[in-house]
Amino acid sequence: MGDLKKSEEHLVEALKKFEMNQLNKEDFATTFNNLGYLYVNMGNLPKAEVFYLKSLKTRLDLFGEKHSLTATSYNNLGYLSDNMGNLQKAEEIYLKSSRLDLFGEKHSDTATSYTNLGREICRNQKSFISKILKPIWISSEKSILIPSLHAII
Repeated sequence: MGDLKKSEEHLVEALKKFEMNQLNKEDFATTFNNLGYLYVNMGNLPKAEVFYLKSLKTRLDLFGEKHSLTATSYNNLGYLSDNMGNLQKAEEIYLKSSRLDLFGEKHSDTATSYTNLGREICRNQKSFISKILKPIWISSEKSILIPSLHAII
């Protein structure tokens, strides 16, 4: 998996240089996101959450709600919440991400959002059919069904 401590040192150093030189805020958001990912891999989920939230806030400030990088930040937070055992929070975040409707129904990122949301609803033992599949079936007359959802059922 590589040297995670060394990766951490490089990413923290990058943040310091960005701050010192007041570089592009998009670089901050990406580095925050990368630190969050690193801390997930190190098993330090609370620290990962701090950096994923910083990444989300920066991306919201830069790009607003309807941007693919903002959606990525939401997805990362949903994944993290899931791993922290906060399934309700994960579901809420995945639902928010899936409703951004950035790419249209036939895009693989849309399928990923539905898959993540469907998994959380199943894990929360809520009605998977009424919350996920029914709306997709209704709209499937003009679009494709998302195959990855069928594996969950």
